[in-house]
Amino acid sequence: MKNLKTFAAFLKNEKLTPYSQDSIALAKEMNIPVMKLFKDLSEEQLLHMSMNTNLHFLDSLIDDTALQNAGTNLKLWEENKMPGISRTDIQPSDLVLAYALQKKIMLTYLSQYTSSASEAILIMMELENYYTTVQEAAVKVFFKIQKETENLLRESEDRYKDLFENTNDFIHILNLEGNIQYVNKSWISGMGYSSEEVINTSIKRFIHPDFLERYTIADHKAVTEQTTELIEIILVAKNGTPLTVEGSINYKFLDKEPLFSRGIFRNITQRKAVEEELSNKTKELIRSNSELEQFAYVASHDLQEPLRMINSYIQLLASRYKDQLDQDANDFIDFAVDGSNRMRILINSLLEYSRVNRIKPFQYINVQEILSEVLMDMDRSIRENSAIIQYSKLPDIYCDPVLMGLLFQNLIGNAIKFKGGESPVISISAERKGGHHLFAIKDNGIGIPKQYFDKIFVIFQRLNTVDKYPGTGIGLAICKKIVERHGGEIWVTSEPGGGAVFYFTIK
Repeated sequence: MKNLKTFAAFLKNEKLTPYSQDSIALAKEMNIPVMKLFKDLSEEQLLHMSMNTNLHFLDSLIDDTALQNAGTNLKLWEENKMPGISRTDIQPSDLVLAYALQKKIMLTYLSQYTSSASEAILIMMELENYYTTVQEAAVKVFFKIQKETENLLRESEDRYKDLFENTNDFIHILNLEGNIQYVNKSWISGMGYSSEEVINTSIKRFIHPDFLERYTIADHKAVTEQTTELIEIILVAKNGTPLTVEGSINYKFLDKEPLFSRGIFRNITQRKAVEEELSNKTKELIRSNSELEQFAYVASHDLQEPLRMINSYIQLLASRYKDQLDQDANDFIDFAVDGSNRMRILINSLLEYSRVNRIKPFQYINVQEILSEVLMDMDRSIRENSAIIQYSKLPDIYCDPVLMGLLFQNLIGNAIKFKGGESPVISISAERKGGHHLFAIKDNGIGIPKQYFDKIFVIFQRLNTVDKYPGTGIGLAICKKIVERHGGEIWVTSEPGGGAVFYFTIK
């Protein structure tokens, strides 16, 4: 189960740099006065300082020393013993804003860490507990030096208000009866109401009827279990426009008694529309691909029947009238038979091409197992051409084994077909590159001119005549589709007469 500790480890190990950059950007945007102390630092120095500070904080969350460290820092600030910084350099408002900034930045990365609502709620609760404790400790310090910080606390309130007013999120505060006591500018502008129209009005008036029960259940749980509830609902704007929003509901308590509730929501109407459009397009694409595959199968089956009939009758002509026809007529018959055979091969190749994107579960398998079967099937061609196949240790990958076998078969087959004057020598290797495996298949064949590097992956595109190098020109197009089906790319490097290296990646 993911929690605040594992979330902190995720930020430390995978997101420290962007997390630190976002912290600097938001600190500048919020115009925290303490940032003036670092105005002479370069961006690189500022980032280095931010990364060190965030690393120390995240480590403290991981090893459960965060509250202790926060208490130590507050004590140093109270006693004016902060190393290199006077107490007057750090205002109470700075601390409060720093906590708000810290929490806001962390929450922006929460959706990247977990898609589970229960895990997200748990982490948010842990964060809320931490910041509540820290803020309460800070308040105690503030009271001790109240006379010195009274004006500064007022500034802090203004900054909080400014933060609420200028955020893009919809923020509201409700009394215990569920009536609106405060809404920010984004709520007003997004919903199209004036403040006078909504203050002291039940929040339920603005919730779409289909989502009232969902909201009521979440609200009840937030107050009875003292939790932060994540929820997605639809609000109805003044002009009747439905707005899909997602966010949180929680209550402020004093001595375990609820005082008021807070709601922070983000308008995701446009995002939902894009997601729905993408989902519809995906369904349409799946349907289209299915129909295309079915069409290709039917077409190949139905078209081969007349081809077989044509071929049969031409052969009958040849056998029955062989002695009565001249050599030209016999040649014409041979051309017709050859043409019908090539058309049958093209139809079957087109069917094979259309089936590459068929939906079939992937599985983990070692590439050497796939390659062994491919080389066994190609044994006759390898022996006839005295080909040498070399390969080092190959990785386990998540793939469709049948398609992967077809990929290697096509690439090795091409390396043998387009051999140079010497016996084919084909080397296969693989290495890990980030989130992909990079494969390379190198040969010593006739090579490919640079201007054709892209053309060779286009269906039915050929660089050589059929009489010299038989084939349909569809093999590399199939390879490209197989690689893309596995989330990768394929390309070639080569020089005429200098062999070729085909590279492809598998996610």
